[in-house]
Amino acid sequence: MHLRHPAPKPADSRAALVLANGVYADERLAKLRSPAVDATGMTEVLSDPAIGGFDVTVVSERAESDVRRAVDRFLGERNSDELVVVYLSCHGLVDARGRLYFATADTDRDWLASTAVESRWLLERLDDCRAGRQVLILDCCFSGAFERGAKAGGTEVDLERRLVGGRGRAVLTASGATEYSFEGEALVSQGGSVFTAALVDGLRTGAADRDNTGYITVEDAFQFAADRVREHPDRPQTPQRWLFRGVDSIILARNPLGAAVVPTPLPEHLKASLESPLPYVREGSVRSLGEWLTSAEPGQVLAAHQRLQLVAAEDVPVVAERARELLRSVDTPGQQVRPPAAPPRAPTRVVPLYLVVDVSYSMTGKRIDAVNAAVPEILRQIRQAASGAEVLRFGLIDFGSDAQVVLSMTSEAADTTLVPALRVRGATSYAAAFTLLRERIGQDAARFAATGQEVAEVVIAFLTDGWPTNLADQWKEAYASLVGDAPAPLTVLALGLGDDFEALAALAHVVDDPKVSGRSRAEKTTADEPGLRRIADFYLEVVAALPAAR
Repeated sequence: MHLRHPAPKPADSRAALVLANGVYADERLAKLRSPAVDATGMTEVLSDPAIGGFDVTVVSERAESDVRRAVDRFLGERNSDELVVVYLSCHGLVDARGRLYFATADTDRDWLASTAVESRWLLERLDDCRAGRQVLILDCCFSGAFERGAKAGGTEVDLERRLVGGRGRAVLTASGATEYSFEGEALVSQGGSVFTAALVDGLRTGAADRDNTGYITVEDAFQFAADRVREHPDRPQTPQRWLFRGVDSIILARNPLGAAVVPTPLPEHLKASLESPLPYVREGSVRSLGEWLTSAEPGQVLAAHQRLQLVAAEDVPVVAERARELLRSVDTPGQQVRPPAAPPRAPTRVVPLYLVVDVSYSMTGKRIDAVNAAVPEILRQIRQAASGAEVLRFGLIDFGSDAQVVLSMTSEAADTTLVPALRVRGATSYAAAFTLLRERIGQDAARFAATGQEVAEVVIAFLTDGWPTNLADQWKEAYASLVGDAPAPLTVLALGLGDDFEALAALAHVVDDPKVSGRSRAEKTTADEPGLRRIADFYLEVVAALPAAR
């Protein structure tokens, strides 16, 4: 029998900053698929109360000045008793003098000093940070070359000299100074990097807790990921780490499966009486085991259960029956020993709001600028509306030829402080948007349910400026699947930006479904200045439609 019990939550305060960039204005920097996937995966496991328990800030697809400001703000707000994790997924670039830079959305390879974030600057900010325990995770390469789905290396960099600094800090890197840091299969559009995927999997499944203590240390997580990377001989990369001042023993996460229970050794006098030739003595010892069977100590419960099963199977009838009575009197231990049940309480009602924004090339200029200006305002309004009975959550998805999660729905909207800037790309694939949205709604609902939260309603705000480039059957089928699989009533509010009547007709179809809430509607506006202002008004009307705001 194998029992597990939940590991106690670490007492320290925890904060994480997730920085990711996969789309670059400089065409010489190839677009990376993995950062968006990596950021989502890391955010999910780090923010999960049952795993990392971190307060996570996500900054993705942002300009160099925005990234620096976010890093300054995040590290400057930390306290000495906090554990800090900073994670980066992006291109790594090295200049002619061997200085390492992290690429941002507006990085120009010809002007790295003024358009990228130098590693030395980041480490100085970490040195200035009051948090005494710091973990820096880099999933990026150390040169600007790019080849067949890999972030390539080619210039030697003294990583230890550049990255360590002089305090209690752990640095984990996906590869060595001259190696590729591989993404997932080139043909899998949603694939993440091999190293980050391994880190996330080790934390999410608890597999990195190889000694079954219930906790995953920094060293545990690294060793698991490094071993997993070595299982890909076609992608030669060697993850590296530097650990200083005991940071290898820092608890990065809890094993969501709990800690393995080890049977408590029986006292010598109890073992002797259980082996007595006198049945009445053995029967008295069985009663003593019954006290252990209801103990609050999992090890005693397991030891008693194991020994009582042996007695029930092998002892004389009178003693064996006494053991069976005790075993029947308690719940049979399962795979996990749980703490005493808390008084039942109603589940927290959650209302997830998904902003789904068209970022196809036709949104270039004032249109995308208007959207980027309006999104922070809706967050401010959500924070004001979050005082109702339902907890409001916020997620942001954009779509062009493909769709991606820009802001993962992992924390309460009131905790969201930084919103990534949206950047135009590709065509107008409604099918990609609805397919990803259906997947995310299902995943988020399952995660809410696992933490005792109930999805009361799903709100979708859909903004586009054009007719979908997919065939009608493709995107309509994707939308039908979205509606059919919804875990709760849907409210869909859609706004068409432009003069195309067909675009409005398409949006009208989006909300023309009996399974969708009666509050759902679609409308059209123009691309002039009043129309652009209508975007902000539209978002505020979305907030007004939220249950907690009504």
